[in-house]
Amino acid sequence: MKYILDRPTLEFLWTALNSWTRPARPFQARTTFDKIAALGWITACDFESLFRWLEPRLTTMEFDAYQVSRMLGIQWEHFTYRSRVGQKDFFWHQGMRANDVALFLMLLEQIGFECDASYLINLLRPEILTKGKKALTRSELAITTFEKKRHRHGELYLLADREKNLPLESKIMGRITTRLGYGLTMKQNPDGQIVSICIRSPKQPRERPGTKMERCPDCGVSWEKGDPDSSYAHRQQHQKLMRYLHPQPHKQYLRAMQTEQMPGLVSWRSAGWKHREMHNRALAFKREMQYESCQWAAPGQPRDRDAVGYLVANEEGAIIGAYCFRERTRLNQSKQWTLDWIWICPKHRRMGHLARRWKGLREAFGDFAIEHPVSDEMKLFLSKQGDSALLSL
Repeated sequence: MKYILDRPTLEFLWTALNSWTRPARPFQARTTFDKIAALGWITACDFESLFRWLEPRLTTMEFDAYQVSRMLGIQWEHFTYRSRVGQKDFFWHQGMRANDVALFLMLLEQIGFECDASYLINLLRPEILTKGKKALTRSELAITTFEKKRHRHGELYLLADREKNLPLESKIMGRITTRLGYGLTMKQNPDGQIVSICIRSPKQPRERPGTKMERCPDCGVSWEKGDPDSSYAHRQQHQKLMRYLHPQPHKQYLRAMQTEQMPGLVSWRSAGWKHREMHNRALAFKREMQYESCQWAAPGQPRDRDAVGYLVANEEGAIIGAYCFRERTRLNQSKQWTLDWIWICPKHRRMGHLARRWKGLREAFGDFAIEHPVSDEMKLFLSKQGDSALLSL
């Protein structure tokens, strides 16, 4: 596991872990733990009293629990106490959920601090197990697997920047072993600044016999072969992804071919199944291009009246892709069509599906613009069609 922290935080953590402190007194923290479990939240003030007993090295002004927890992927939220007199205005507190408190303490222990969260975890675990949930959050999963994975996380890295930006000439400048047996290695750059801290757990993770990481050649999902939970998760994802990565003849599209003049056309008035298929292809485009948002409304959301979609099908009636045009307003208040996105499943690419439809698209939408950024494959296609000028519109 790798986390990116700012350099002052790395400097503080390394200094704190090198300093001596009295042994933790988790028994004294039970009152605070009981309060957290009963309320379901913790405030910044309660963190101070908690660390006073668990880890005095984290009670200094240099340690900001809010900032460090966010760097570790744990979010704070606002909450308020239930009114007893029916008041209209409420005072909001900034705090962390109880399950996330347990996760935060577990991560601090994995870094090398003596933050024993076992008492709080024992208070929270029964409620999680009795809910009968089929899906768990990150903190809930950590709580349910705490005993099995405690002190067995393997290697954890704290980095000052993304790995590709770290200097290659960094050297190991310090090693320590904590009272719990965690081994820490610190690296610095030539300027004497910390660039990374590697924490190795006292025990190595337990590996299931006969398990190994595999990558499905069809759907691209990585899974652990031999692990029942990982195999089940892969089967679930595989079934969903293959619906558009390896499409089969679509019954509703085949019926539309017999009753509609343009069965692939999708407007805001079109049937729900067409919008669902468009959204699935827009999601595939988003994942492949690693964009942040999906460029077609999901089922149940308001439909965009300025968007016109087309489902691309082969001769057998299988939907192999889709593309979307959107009418936009230019700076001079004139309207212009834009090719917003296009996605064809990898198995059916470079087979002329777009080329056969290109002339009809130019006739229907005229000199339309191409939404940026544009892939190298699309630039090459436009060059072959003699329409590279569309990139500058």
